Amino acid sequence: RVAELEGEVRRLRSEVHRLEVEMAHEVRRREEEQRAAQQVLAAEQERRSYAERKADAVAGMVSMEREEQETASGRRAEMSEEQNRRLTTLLEETRAESEALRDKHSHCTLLSERHAAERAAL
Repeated sequence: RVAELEGEVRRLRSEVHRLEVEMAHEVRRREEEQRAAQQVLAAEQERRSYAERKADAVAGMVSMEREEQETASGRRAEMSEEQNRRLTTLLEETRAESEALRDKHSHCTLLSERHAAERAAL
């Protein structure tokens, strides 16, 4: 009976060791996922910042162009429609890029928070 119990103890210790190794592997995997998510988040934040700077620059260009068009009445008739269309299109594209990056940023933030919560749960 003692030998049987000793065998059971060895089996249980082996199982505990296996579970500890498995848990350590899972923790490392989740930490790597979180690092990757944080890198993606940082890249998305940089892209978003770039898109916002680009949108600001385009808005400034639109404003300057409109002022120029108002003061140059002779050219205004020729250039107004085409340039307004081009600038409006560029502004809309930039806004769409900014919105898409904002959505990606939100998604990455949620992933990062979820990974942090899962890691905390371990």
